[in-house]
Amino acid sequence: MNRKIGVSLILLVGAAMAFMPVFAGAQLPPGTEPSANPNRFQSLEGVKLFIRDVVLGTLKWAFWILAAIMIIYAAFIYLTAGGDPDKVKKASHMLLYAAIAMAVALLATVLPNLVASIVSS
Repeated sequence: MNRKIGVSLILLVGAAMAFMPVFAGAQLPPGTEPSANPNRFQSLEGVKLFIRDVVLGTLKWAFWILAAIMIIYAAFIYLTAGGDPDKVKKASHMLLYAAIAMAVALLATVLPNLVASIVSS
């Protein structure tokens, strides 16, 4: 039980440390400074832009950081397996699922721009 608490604590601290640069270096895109658009939430378009730029951008970064943590955790399990076939199988499955998730996330990031460029042509 203590080992699970220790691993959870390490993952929590690692995630917190990974998110610090994202929030500390957060910048608004050019032209969207709060002084330039004080009525951002008074129209539906402003809310849509906020959700697209801020919320989905933060979720995208959180996903990539979580995927990297899962790959590191899978590597840790694999290295500490000690020849146990169950642990090796668990680690390889975690690594495979993390790689698939990263591929899907990359596709989800690129696909809207690709579709928009095809449609606008």
